[in-house]
Amino acid sequence: MAGRRLFVGSLPDGIADITLRATFQQYGHIETVFVKPDCEPGQQCAFVTFATPEQAMHAKASTDRVLRFPGAPKECEVMFARNQAGGPPRTPPAAAAPQPRTAAGAAGQATPREAVQPRKIHIGSLPDDISEEMLREEFARFGPVTDVHVRHDCGPGRKWAFVTFESPDDAVLAKECTDKELMFPGSIKPCEVVMARNQGTLGQQSPERAGASHVRPPHAGVAQGPRKLLIGSLPDDVTDEMLRETFGQYGTVVETFIKDGCMPGRQWAFVTFATATDAASAKIATDRILVMPGCDKP
Repeated sequence: MAGRRLFVGSLPDGIADITLRATFQQYGHIETVFVKPDCEPGQQCAFVTFATPEQAMHAKASTDRVLRFPGAPKECEVMFARNQAGGPPRTPPAAAAPQPRTAAGAAGQATPREAVQPRKIHIGSLPDDISEEMLREEFARFGPVTDVHVRHDCGPGRKWAFVTFESPDDAVLAKECTDKELMFPGSIKPCEVVMARNQGTLGQQSPERAGASHVRPPHAGVAQGPRKLLIGSLPDDVTDEMLRETFGQYGTVVETFIKDGCMPGRQWAFVTFATATDAASAKIATDRILVMPGCDKP
């Protein structure tokens, strides 16, 4: 359902709160304006919150890829913010600057916040010809991008990628603003954007990038989790190879089981991963999202 808060991208560097208010107030009463600080040059963005969803909808329809501020690199992208909660977005001014990533204490260990804050996002439903440059340009408007990894051995219509940000706050901002909203040329539907379950070394390196196996050593509190997923609403002619190709992007699949004798339109299967982390990542990225060829629903 449409909300009251809009994300506005491709703004001129250093745009002022008063400039945004003066431009958008013609579409309704503005409650808050939040200009994201410390953006890279040419990547300025902001949030504008209206009093009613109708006013926000009017502003979006009137300005998206039409409005261009003096000094801006191109017309603004105006879309509904994924986080519609009251108050400022999760990247408040006081916390927007990336936190120092230095060792804490004499032991030189990473801080607890540093160890748990995700900085890598998983982007699905990408066009088959997507490039690292296209992804970097698109997502850099939310903050500095440190790494982009495009999976190249996907089947047609199943392209996905990882994008890693310098700051956890920028990763959250990118997810909230693009999940089921962003659509690249050549895509058949908007991208699914989720926080990557495997954050690599402090969220920077994916196992694919490192050339290593998907199998990761179990961690405390994770090894006890389930590794087997039940997959329903499958096409009647689904095969083991189709399941392994589809779900193998989330980790090492050690076993698949396709139920024989199902009624038409009621095919289901089990997929077992090497680790509970991979299984959780697959569930989050596909549950009620993935539509396999031959199916009419996720």
